[in-house]
Amino acid sequence: RMSRIAREQNLLPLFFEAACTNEQYAKTSVFVKDQMDTFSMVAEQIQRSNALLEVYEKISAQGIYPIVMKGLVCRHLYGELGEHRPSGDEDLLVEEKDFYTVKEILEQEGYICGRPDITPKELAQVKDVSFRNPMRKLLLEVHIEAIGRANEERAQTNDLFPKAHEHGQIIQIYGIDIKSFEPTELLLFLILHTYKHFQCRGTGIRQALDILLCYKEYKDKISM
Repeated sequence: RMSRIAREQNLLPLFFEAACTNEQYAKTSVFVKDQMDTFSMVAEQIQRSNALLEVYEKISAQGIYPIVMKGLVCRHLYGELGEHRPSGDEDLLVEEKDFYTVKEILEQEGYICGRPDITPKELAQVKDVSFRNPMRKLLLEVHIEAIGRANEERAQTNDLFPKAHEHGQIIQIYGIDIKSFEPTELLLFLILHTYKHFQCRGTGIRQALDILLCYKEYKDKISM
């Protein structure tokens, strides 16, 4: 039952790492499948993380440091088990003035833009554009606003991040400088992102874990 819940919550690798030494679990019919799926999921997540870091270096070489809003930044909070936390995609927050430079770099690196002919006017309306790299199995969502303006409520919460780029912190992940929200804004973003999930299709254990680990990591730096 716990294995099934872990799969439903997309937390199988974290569950397996904690439970694999349990003798009763090791005797169950699902153990071997859980083990193989865990190995596969972690390997694929490592590949996606490497793909993100590689393209992030290409972008930062142009003096542009997108904010990694969750994904890689959240995995960093899990320490040695970081790659055990699956991420279906990665979200980058860029300044509107840098969007087309980032778009060009991503396309040069093999990413297929979901809106290849998007105009500045359209960008100002949709607020985010997807880029998929089939070879690297990575989906990037490039945002020009933290939350977006799908409805009035989100528009209002989005206004809580007026100087996100100015406030952002640089953290090192695998030896590479990555820009993240500063601690208070990171916690706030994760809470608001979880609320958005709650409105749309429900909140999962993974979102709750991200929030708790963020607070644990930065509690002395978070302004309450």
